[in-house]
Amino acid sequence: EKILHGLFNTNIKTSSLDAEIITELILNGNAYAIVKKKRELAAKSGTIFERYFPECPPPATPYCFYRWLPILNTKPSFHVEKELEQAGIRVYHSDRFIVRNPTDKQFLRVSLSDAGSMSKLEKGLAILKEYLET
Repeated sequence: EKILHGLFNTNIKTSSLDAEIITELILNGNAYAIVKKKRELAAKSGTIFERYFPECPPPATPYCFYRWLPILNTKPSFHVEKELEQAGIRVYHSDRFIVRNPTDKQFLRVSLSDAGSMSKLEKGLAILKEYLET
């Protein structure tokens, strides 16, 4: 019963404060400006990513907040994540998202919206590119 209550409160019930804030943003029109700005930033982040990884398959939309970067790697996924974290960036290996049997293809899930600034994103992508080239 406690587990069900916890799941309900974290996954199903929307925070009253969040609902009030979102409602106000929609009613006063600011929600549209926020969405427009987020789309612009997402497109700019995608352009930066493509400069570092032009060989990566293009996303379905230019407004992606993350990209799947194919990698050739013989190291266990947790080693890759740990080494990159020690280098100053956090990525998630595709092994975390496998539902069925593992495949030969490996990817890194690279967030384009968590860096905090475009310069930090560029720095992180440079670190990632260097790591993958060694």
